[in-house]
Amino acid sequence: MNLVSLHTATNDVSLDSLYMHNEALADEELIERFKELINEFMTRPDRHYSYKTNMRWTINHGNQIKYSVVISINQTSDSDVKE
Repeated sequence: MNLVSLHTATNDVSLDSLYMHNEALADEELIERFKELINEFMTRPDRHYSYKTNMRWTINHGNQIKYSVVISINQTSDSDVKE
C-alpha cells in the first residue's frame, strides 16, 4: 500500500465515522421532535379519548423509496416507566 492509498483509506474511515456520527445526531434530533409533538398531542386541554393510540401511514419519497411509519402510544403503569 503506498502513501496515497493509505491516506485515502484513512480519509474513507474518517468520512464514514463522520457520516455515522451525523446520522446519529439526526436520529436523536428526530426523536426529540417526535417527543415534543407527541407530548403536545397528548396534553391538549380538550382531549377526551384514552391514552392508547396507534398511527400508521406510508410515505413515498421519490420514485423508488417507500417508508412505513408506525407510532404506538400506550399509557404505562408507573413501574413500567424507565428514563
